[in-house]
Amino acid sequence: MLRGCKIKGRGGIAFLIALIVLTSTVSNTSNAQLDTPWDVSREAYVYNYKQTRKTFDIEGTSEDKTYIDEKTVEMWEVNSTGNEITFRTNNLVLFLGCVHCESPECYEEYREAFQYNETDDSLTVTFLYDKVEGKLGFIDPILGTFFGFTMDTPLDPVELPGYCIGLWEGRGFVFLPVLDSDFSFVTDFQNYESSYEEFNIQIDDTFTFDGKKFEGYSYEIEYTFIDDIGGRKWVHYYKYSYNTKGILYTHYAETDFYRTVEENLEKSSHIELKYDIDSIDENLIVGVNWPLSLFGFVIIIAIWKKKNRKNRFESVTKN
Repeated sequence: MLRGCKIKGRGGIAFLIALIVLTSTVSNTSNAQLDTPWDVSREAYVYNYKQTRKTFDIEGTSEDKTYIDEKTVEMWEVNSTGNEITFRTNNLVLFLGCVHCESPECYEEYREAFQYNETDDSLTVTFLYDKVEGKLGFIDPILGTFFGFTMDTPLDPVELPGYCIGLWEGRGFVFLPVLDSDFSFVTDFQNYESSYEEFNIQIDDTFTFDGKKFEGYSYEIEYTFIDDIGGRKWVHYYKYSYNTKGILYTHYAETDFYRTVEENLEKSSHIELKYDIDSIDENLIVGVNWPLSLFGFVIIIAIWKKKNRKNRFESVTKN
């Protein structure tokens, strides 16, 4: 019963019908959101990848060297249906490397199954969230089973960067099913604390990207692994953030590798990686990075004052 609300005549009946339709629409929308764990709002997602690797001449036999690898990782024709996301991408070798074939005919069959397009060297892949098995990964288009490298749920935030960037070159785990009520991240890190030196993890529900503040899932992880027998050491640092829709926005990583030279650990290499989305969703911004904004404001004021002084000086000179 609608207390305090009287419905009279045709206008009242029209209002009642509209209310029923609106309620039904809201209910269907709510159910639709619950039916899919994804919130994919674009037809294409583009990421900028830049890795810088420096090697140091710790033995004094050559010289320090720097290698830079830059590329664009594209995923287009992105669609989500139920627990699956499909998209086209342009790395056939990566996915063919995950199948088991013993003949050229077999590889050709997989090319067809991947809907390979020779013109742009692209293929269609399927990323699946299997709630029954509790796994995330890509699907073999012929066998219908997981292939390659999968991750179990709850998802381990410490292992995630290696799967996303290392094993799938930024194409896997870009989308996380965060809208599903059963999806979650691992929260117990005692095994890492006992296995690694100086293990630290920081978890935040907001992050800053491109000077804007977003809500989401942000992890900052650092730890050291020491190989006492081999006389080597790795120092890892990761920071990555997903928005509230489960879309990866930014990933940053550093790794320092040390090895023993004349009984001393010396830094042999330094690797730095930036992997960022090329454009943000303006409607998801919840704030701005005030320090950067104030800094920019101060610069504008300084430029304005300098220009104003210059104009006054020129005016006095002419007079």
